[in-house]
Amino acid sequence: MWVPVPDEAAAVRGLLERGWCVRAGARYRLRSEPAIRITIAELLPDRAERLADDLRSVLEPGLAGRGP
Repeated sequence: MWVPVPDEAAAVRGLLERGWCVRAGARYRLRSEPAIRITIAELLPDRAERLADDLRSVLEPGLAGRGP
């Protein structure tokens, strides 16, 4: 999954602090904006919501836990 982010290093670090290992997109892109690469091939459905919540809290810290 390719997720555009304003700061690749901050997003990678924030998700790592929450227990997720993702990659900065720099080594995979040629001309796109900053992004992170998340491999979800083996992500269990019951963990997908947690990943989404953690990603949201990293990208929009002021919105964490507020719902949709």
